[in-house]
Amino acid sequence: MRNTSFFLLIICLISCETTAEQYYNRGEYRFSLGEYETAIVEFTRAIEIDPKLTKAYALRAAASHNLGRHFSAASDYSKAISLEPDFYDIYFSRGLLWLEMRNHRGAVSDFTQYINAYPSHASGYAMRGLSNFELENFASACEDIKRAERMGFRPGYIVPESNYYAVLHYCR
Repeated sequence: MRNTSFFLLIICLISCETTAEQYYNRGEYRFSLGEYETAIVEFTRAIEIDPKLTKAYALRAAASHNLGRHFSAASDYSKAISLEPDFYDIYFSRGLLWLEMRNHRGAVSDFTQYINAYPSHASGYAMRGLSNFELENFASACEDIKRAERMGFRPGYIVPESNYYAVLHYCR
């Protein structure tokens, strides 16, 4: 009987172990509730089990970004990109972070990567235009902003209306 109980305990320890994907799913759920601190803990656990789980780095970065932890977010976005360079949505997210951190060259670079992957997404052009405007690359900024407008871009939660319309007004 003791051997059977011990054997069952060993089986449970092996099979009852939480997987990286389960931690990731918990983190994703917590993230969706706006519980960013808890989400970060869950994503960190997932990464400890599977250090190549790109989506865990990406969402941990987003959670850190939402908490204003810019350097942690930048590190995780960069790690996710290094693991999966063709995951172009991360370039857009990191570009937004670079904009907040006033790293406009980094933002232009990331939005360019995003545009190369998704040339029909007006938001990439709008954001790159704003970044170029901050760098005083006015011709490039105006080209991007006008293109975004022709594509039907409207500012929203990502791009404050005042910033976008100020640059658009300058470019007309």
